[in-house]
Amino acid sequence: MKSFFKNISFMWISALCSAVLAFLFQVLLARTLEPRLLGEFNSTLSFILIFGALSGFGVDNTILKIFAKSISYGNSYGKSIGLYIISSSIFSLILLMSFSFFINGIVIDNIFILSPLIFSLGFFNLQSAVYQIEAKYNKLALWQIANSLIRLLVIIPLLFDLLERDKIYYLYSLSSILIVVFSIPSMLKLLNGMINHKEDKEDKGIIYILKQSFPFGIGGLAHTLYFQSNIYLLSHLYSNESAAYYSVSFSILLAVYLFPAVVFQKVLLPRIHEWSYRDIDKLVRVFQYGNGFMILSGVFFSIFIYFLSPTVITIFFGDEYLESIYILKLLTFVIPIRFLISSCGSILSTRNLVNYKVIMMSLVAVLNFILSYLLIPEYGIDGAVVMLILSELLLCILFLFVIYKKMFGIRTMKNWFEIKVFK
Repeated sequence: MKSFFKNISFMWISALCSAVLAFLFQVLLARTLEPRLLGEFNSTLSFILIFGALSGFGVDNTILKIFAKSISYGNSYGKSIGLYIISSSIFSLILLMSFSFFINGIVIDNIFILSPLIFSLGFFNLQSAVYQIEAKYNKLALWQIANSLIRLLVIIPLLFDLLERDKIYYLYSLSSILIVVFSIPSMLKLLNGMINHKEDKEDKGIIYILKQSFPFGIGGLAHTLYFQSNIYLLSHLYSNESAAYYSVSFSILLAVYLFPAVVFQKVLLPRIHEWSYRDIDKLVRVFQYGNGFMILSGVFFSIFIYFLSPTVITIFFGDEYLESIYILKLLTFVIPIRFLISSCGSILSTRNLVNYKVIMMSLVAVLNFILSYLLIPEYGIDGAVVMLILSELLLCILFLFVIYKKMFGIRTMKNWFEIKVFK
């Protein structure tokens, strides 16, 4: 238990540092780029990230699931996992470039320049998963910080007017290339079956990895579509400026979302996979305590950000982004719901429940995209915000319903705020 809280504390500190760096990146961009160019850049980024969800396509969760059985079992799939990540990234890139030629408003040159981002997404998740398996939480924490720090450092030439503002695309692409380079050692470990120690078992094949990763990949794609589509739709159906205002507010929310992500995705998830097979009672207790803790934490962050939003937006982003204050205040209502979704989502990543998770995430993502597509031309930012809040609420209800029916039954809704359940 002492080790667990030590890891949690270290990861929270790193998450805080990473969030600060990511936030500072958005602040400096907003201070450097005019709203139109910022909106165009973030819109292009969101478009690429939707296709980038196919890079690795859920393999990071599959790695944790396979290695939860045993290190030797996981290493037997090392070569197939590595080849799967590379091939899925190439497929994602081909798909991205193909679609880009048929969508109005897309600048092909900018898409091409940012294309290394596709590979960096898969490789970053690979490196994170390897550190989780090896329980190297100090390195995982530093890797999380490095990801944001690299993005920040490469834009320094813009801050000192050493390059034109539109060179942001080249600089961001450079950061993606660096992330891939730094992830190569973990890729080589996988290919050689050297996670923790070398195993001589024969590789099981890439088709098995595809079958195991497919549900996680669909879930990741739905998640990316869900979170990134509004920025893209606002830019192309309303205005680049509205996309900039929304992305500024949403960047603050994403920084806050690192808090539950650290608890459930970086530290607890490997153990949750183990408990789902070996200790269901402990899994129930962690789920119950986690739900209560996430709700209380979410309410705290929500209130804190709501009242500080005018100060934060004005000081960091300037008067050009005053409209973001209104957006951020509306978005704070979704924070406790998202925190609870993080807790429930970790449980639904285990066993065969991931199939239900994928179906629900895909349903909500498609519904959100369609309704946002219809509402944004008429209601602009208000339509995008309302649909996000309603979609989050629907997803949370669906998650809890499946856990109730398929996993914990009546225990699903009990003891959320009793700390003793974690003993």
